[in-house]
Amino acid sequence: MRPDGITLAAAFRRLSAAPLRNLSCSMFLARATLLSAALLAAAVAHSAPVHHYTVSIDHKLQTLKVRACFDGAPPRSLVAASEHAPFFVKTASGEEDPKRLALNGVPDDGCIDYRVDVAGIAILGQLTLGSWIGNDLIVAPDVWLWRPANIDADIELHFDLPAGIAVSAPWWPLPDGGYDVGHTPAHWPASVAFGHFEERQIEVPGAVLRLAVLDGVPPADVDAMQTWVADAGRAVAGLYGRFPVDHAQALVIPQGEGEDDSPVPYAHVQRGGAGAVRFFIDQQRTLKSFFADWIATHEFAHLTLPLLERGGHWLAEGVATYYQNVLGARSGHRSPQEAWEELHEGFERGKRASGDATLLEASANIYRDETYTRVYWSGAAVAMLADLQLRKVSDGKESLDSALGKLGRCCQPWDRAWSARELLARLDELTGTTIFTALYREHVFSKDFPDVTDAYTELGLQVRAGGIQLRHANARVRDAIMRDVHSTR
Repeated sequence: MRPDGITLAAAFRRLSAAPLRNLSCSMFLARATLLSAALLAAAVAHSAPVHHYTVSIDHKLQTLKVRACFDGAPPRSLVAASEHAPFFVKTASGEEDPKRLALNGVPDDGCIDYRVDVAGIAILGQLTLGSWIGNDLIVAPDVWLWRPANIDADIELHFDLPAGIAVSAPWWPLPDGGYDVGHTPAHWPASVAFGHFEERQIEVPGAVLRLAVLDGVPPADVDAMQTWVADAGRAVAGLYGRFPVDHAQALVIPQGEGEDDSPVPYAHVQRGGAGAVRFFIDQQRTLKSFFADWIATHEFAHLTLPLLERGGHWLAEGVATYYQNVLGARSGHRSPQEAWEELHEGFERGKRASGDATLLEASANIYRDETYTRVYWSGAAVAMLADLQLRKVSDGKESLDSALGKLGRCCQPWDRAWSARELLARLDELTGTTIFTALYREHVFSKDFPDVTDAYTELGLQVRAGGIQLRHANARVRDAIMRDVHSTR
């Protein structure tokens, strides 16, 4: 740590969010000079202090002990994002059920200790707060991590664990084994897991996926899960040559057979920290069935975009739904014919699910009205239209793949929510077109499913009884969409 209280690791992560790839030598040296100057300036400037947290847990996973130490003057108090947090915390003074942890008596460079009843949280069995997974434990940081209200404050966190206990955390790893908590809002969902698992590091182009497979009866095949997660990670890295984020947590939670006979009955992205996906799996299914499933690719594809504000589900889910099929073909787990048929069948289901609401209204009320089919597949149709138009106007030099790559390079880390309109305007700026905002205006306020008839003609797709026929005419763009130009295999 430097004397001013900001670590080089934290400063470098912020200042080098745009990767140093595809640069000429002179551009690289210029970037390096600017970065060095910025780091030097940060070293002498007054900046947000770095607070150091040490977290320990007993071998039975009952109680977390947290020591928070502050550089210079401490903040006035610590707060937790979850309204449930006060019911499970106790300070050294014995204070219970506080709304905030006051630091009135803490001197400069001082520390505060508190304990959290994580077993009490887990026994509630609410996965949004915490739960037992067999003999392992998941607990949300917002219910145990009390932090300064100032979101600009840096926190470096280390775990002090008993022998045989591992941790899986969602934050940016530091070279010394700790974590940079970062600056995503404290209320954004995240998970920390403790238990007897082994966290495995999976290297994919441009990133490391940190895999933890939790306890189950029967236990999951960890090697098979590693193979499956790595395959999906490489598929998404193929979009533009690297995985969307530098680090991602992958939590695999065995739960047995689900209602829909899928190897992955449920999965979702969590945005608190560096990015994470939780997979709830039927551990009794074969590796072949996991490869045939689309959900891991879908969830990892979400990380190509920032979190979108209410009403943006059509864009977030549309991009992921489009690519779950395209990348399935690129990875060889289905043929291009099968991928086009799955897209067409999805579009048909989306048409049948369209009602009296506009796409924006359906997206904003997706959970209340259960408009999933209409929202997901309308968004996928818009994604396909954007991809096709970009390829046409650029004679194949640009695509939705390359547009998302530019977005990742310009605009990470994803520390805030974006509106769909703002995101599409940025994509237009990055591609030098008006394609994205034009599609927004055409479709988001419409009650009709996007018309893909002309797109089918341009792609050489013909609807026939029983499916889609791939015609020889106009096959170039169609084949390019399903071809992995950044193959990592």
